[in-house]
Amino acid sequence: GVKKEEPDQKEEKEDKKESKPTQLVTKKRVAFKFKTKFDVVELDESGKVIDKGDDDFTPSLKWTGRKGGFEFKLGERGLGYYRTGKKVVIPSNMAYS
Repeated sequence: GVKKEEPDQKEEKEDKKESKPTQLVTKKRVAFKFKTKFDVVELDESGKVIDKGDDDFTPSLKWTGRKGGFEFKLGERGLGYYRTGKKVVIPSNMAYS
């Protein structure tokens, strides 16, 4: 004899396969707090730090007018406004590696 399953039993089995327990995924956020404050720097395509300027130098691609105590020129840090009479100090790429 061949056993035949009743249609009602097949439907119940299919329902059991479809109803999987839903898993809730909770993501935890982790925050880090450093004791030392780090400067955020941008790198160019070659990996060198992009000079954002400081009190003695302001990068500028074009002349934007006179600024007291500064001279506009192409210097060691690039084109921009350099403090008059101040020795140019180039920020080191090594400080961020």
